[in-house]
Amino acid sequence: MTDTEQWRKVERLWSAGFRFHPNTGWRDVAPYPDRLRDVEAFIRQNLKHPFRVSA
Repeated sequence: MTDTEQWRKVERLWSAGFRFHPNTGWRDVAPYPDRLRDVEAFIRQNLKHPFRVSA
């Protein structure tokens, strides 16, 4: 709970419509980025990600 960067990453992904589901069985799905600095590029590159809902 004290990792501010990770919470900001989750907040940014959630705001962009990405939801958090267990990734088991989804081998072809791009994993979420590990770092906050990579989130913007991930969002742009994954407009039709199966875990993304309409914003």
